[in-house]
Amino acid sequence: MGCCVSISMTTISLVLEAIHAISETGETPNRKKVVDYTQQWQKPFTDQQVRRRLDMLENRGYIVKSRGRFGTKLTQAGLQLLQDTEKNKKKSKETTPYP
Repeated sequence: MGCCVSISMTTISLVLEAIHAISETGETPNRKKVVDYTQQWQKPFTDQQVRRRLDMLENRGYIVKSRGRFGTKLTQAGLQLLQDTEKNKKKSKETTPYP
């Protein structure tokens, strides 16, 4: 894994959003479910892309990865970042003069 690979805030938000959405359905988020979730996006992620992003998110303290049925969980920092991102999206839509 590359130590110096950067990850954008948009990508962080998208992956956190996927994990949260999967959790909200009552399922346990894992790499395969995140890959499946991204298939609805314009540019879906591959298994390797999700793996790297999950590693980076774990290193930054936004998620905790576990093996087996425990899956991936958002940390308090990850949940807070996701909530802040949602607030910023709403503000952007309110202040943007174009639809």
